[in-house]
Amino acid sequence: MKVSGLFESLTLSAEEDALWLLHELDPKDTTYHVAGALRVVGPIDVGLLTAAWEHVARRHLALSTAIREVSGVRTRVAAEKPIEITITNGSNLNESLHELTEAPFDLGKGPLLRVLLANEEFSTVIAACAHHIAVDLHSIVVLIREVEQAYLQLVARGEVSMPAPRAQHHDYVVAQRERQSRATAALPARAEVLRLHPLQTGSTIRPLPAGVPLARRIHRTVCAHYRRALIDQSKEISVTPYAWILAAAQTLIGRLERIDHFSAVTPTTGRRSTAMLEAVGYYVNLVPVPCELDRAQSFADAAVGSSRRAKEAFAARELPFPLLVAAAGGAAATSPRPGIAVTYERPSDRRFNALIGGAAGREFSYMDCPAQVVDLARPAPQADLAIAVIDDGEQLQVCFDVDRRIYDDAHGDAVADGFVALLEATLRNRELAVGALPLLDDRGRAAVLALGHEEAPASRTTHETLHAGVLAAAAKFPQVVAVAHHGRSLTYRELVAQASLVAAALQRRGVTVGTPVAVWMDPGVDLVVSALAILLAGGVYMPVDPSLPIARVTRMLADAEPALVLVDSERDTQGRATARLGELQEADGLPAPDTLRGDAAAYLIFTSGSTGRPKGVLDTLVLRSKVSGGASFLDLLA
Repeated sequence: MKVSGLFESLTLSAEEDALWLLHELDPKDTTYHVAGALRVVGPIDVGLLTAAWEHVARRHLALSTAIREVSGVRTRVAAEKPIEITITNGSNLNESLHELTEAPFDLGKGPLLRVLLANEEFSTVIAACAHHIAVDLHSIVVLIREVEQAYLQLVARGEVSMPAPRAQHHDYVVAQRERQSRATAALPARAEVLRLHPLQTGSTIRPLPAGVPLARRIHRTVCAHYRRALIDQSKEISVTPYAWILAAAQTLIGRLERIDHFSAVTPTTGRRSTAMLEAVGYYVNLVPVPCELDRAQSFADAAVGSSRRAKEAFAARELPFPLLVAAAGGAAATSPRPGIAVTYERPSDRRFNALIGGAAGREFSYMDCPAQVVDLARPAPQADLAIAVIDDGEQLQVCFDVDRRIYDDAHGDAVADGFVALLEATLRNRELAVGALPLLDDRGRAAVLALGHEEAPASRTTHETLHAGVLAAAAKFPQVVAVAHHGRSLTYRELVAQASLVAAALQRRGVTVGTPVAVWMDPGVDLVVSALAILLAGGVYMPVDPSLPIARVTRMLADAEPALVLVDSERDTQGRATARLGELQEADGLPAPDTLRGDAAAYLIFTSGSTGRPKGVLDTLVLRSKVSGGASFLDLLA
């Protein structure tokens, strides 16, 4: 499509104008470079792929135009070329990728999109980098979908036949001006809210050694069980999953940085019609959402409050972010960098979740071939901490983009693990007080937030229940192996996840505080999961040694009258209710609030009977020392 006539000169949207100003201040800044890469395994015709990229770039005005200032007004003009494509043999791939992502863009000439095609022996690496002023997140999905479609058409019949996009850049700008004119009445009120809830969270920026990338992306996965719980429980309290995620992020940052009032920014799309879903461009505004931390309220109430404040903020989403910041007393020309950004995504095309999430190695299908994401160095960060939760239809993929000047690698990992632990805890019991949600212990908190301010150590009891110690270890050392036996192992996170499922099933079967549950199993991973599940459910753990004579076991069961006997094989329980671990783990649900106190009965063991009939002795399970990263749960049970 030739850019001519009416489209030779197009004014910028308010958001694009702000990006242009930032670029003019530092043309070499890579903060607003958007890049992604994938490796396609199979026979790819690079010539046809080049033609497909060129065709798609010409379809969209945001790519086929450059930006110049004419009489003090920034406008779009015809670019010298819509796309720059480099083809290599892949021998110096890392250097080629670095040049692709780090080379500055000339917004006045274009192109605003660069593509690298690297031929390898059995695969082709496809990498693209665009300036943010030309694309947003949804645009990436549009581009890779259209390139795939154009390439397959060229392979099949030698030509591309795709309908023209139903909307272009100027459609958005015209509609945006109309909406903004109606939203200006809300500017004073929203500016006052922003003054009371500042964007910056007070983090101290530290210099980095030369050559160390400013940004780092951290990936975590939340299992399908918690994904379902997020959807279901948010419905139960009439909030969106986004509001739940926002409340969790608010709790994380508020508690770690000891602030009660701040704003988290969330990108909101300007694509208000199905036609705009086909357009490529930067159609996003940043909306500051106030966060208020009340440590005494339940998390459910915090999520409801986050939902209410988010609705109020999004009612004025047409207000340009730079204008709102200026009205609140910030820099009038440019947008200050937020302390925290929060998003929740459910992409319509789930094949591209891996690419959007940027998890290196994740596989999907592209151009009828297997493909996987290639890791790229992250550009300069746009926020101190950006948390993106992506629902891939099966699990929750959580991406953390962190500024290494704020969070070094150890701190970043701890924040990521802390957020996942906190989120999972809220889904196990949403009625817990915000200030009581498990996050990090004193040592972990001090390590995470050596950010220029001191925090007094939180008070803690000297005696800690066994299962509380395991939960703390799962929050602090989620990837550390907790239990291993005969080639099978579970990390602390996996152990807690499996035990939580069993605990929920036990509670539905009537197990509560003081209810004995017998575990008649050989030593192994299942025994540990069973013991922890009983404690999480509030019951009393009663171990039964498989080597004991059956007559003695029969007497023990008769005396204790357990509500259930958990077994790993056929056992003679004299007609008592039994269950295998697999049966209980198949059930859905999360355990009810933990009511087991450190001084409550939690452990029932029988004496040897050397002085007569064996007697059952109730005891508490209390740890005298903290769980460490090197401790295994089997050691704790020993």
